Amino acid sequence: MSDITFADVLTYVATRATEAEIRQLGAAGNAAIKALRAQTAAVVGAQLVPGTRVRLSDVRPQYLNGLTGAFVSMKPGQGKPRATIELDEESRRYAGRYAPDGKLTGVPVSALKII
Repeated sequence: MSDITFADVLTYVATRATEAEIRQLGAAGNAAIKALRAQTAAVVGAQLVPGTRVRLSDVRPQYLNGLTGAFVSMKPGQGKPRATIELDEESRRYAGRYAPDGKLTGVPVSALKII
């Protein structure tokens, strides 16, 4: 086992890595993020039933982060399941045009935190 730390990797990237190495690292990082989101979606998705209270995180636009509501339904998306959330009263004020009827649709399940 190597004693290379994450700080060592960052230092290498900042001082000696080639453009090709940085691109390769970026691709590996993107693949890892995609795998983590899929894993999170599977775990969270298995726990969701209508009425489950959830909080949004890591969504865009960013001002939707932190909004809360109740899970309504889920359907498969393009490789990732998407949910419909019935926002609570306070969150509806912030959702604006994204949820004119109080329902936010197309939310990636990986962006939901059960509360």
